[in-house]
Amino acid sequence: IKTDVIQVFLSIWGLTLLVLECFLVKMYGEKASLVSTDFISARALVDFGHELVQIIGYKKIDRLGDYISWGNALDIFRCTLPAMLIYDRNNRAVRVLVILIYWMRLLEVKFSESMSRE
Repeated sequence: IKTDVIQVFLSIWGLTLLVLECFLVKMYGEKASLVSTDFISARALVDFGHELVQIIGYKKIDRLGDYISWGNALDIFRCTLPAMLIYDRNNRAVRVLVILIYWMRLLEVKFSESMSRE
């Protein structure tokens, strides 16, 4: 359950930074700091690293075919899209999709399932 709580906290923090910076950019223009893109891009790179470790683990046990699924494809997409903010910080379409991804992450958390196991 601790991992779920950390994931929820990081998602809420990322969403808060994104929304707050949207308002700051409206008020102050391009002078507003874009801390949220740094935070979200760094988290995306860590998530991508986790996916790579998972792929390596499947390969080591000779079950790489078990990794290939729609769920893991979605996980890779959810890693690469936020990482695109590294290259284009002001792309509105990517920002909107990242916000939707973060909302999806919040909605898919199942605390009751995790708590019942403990």
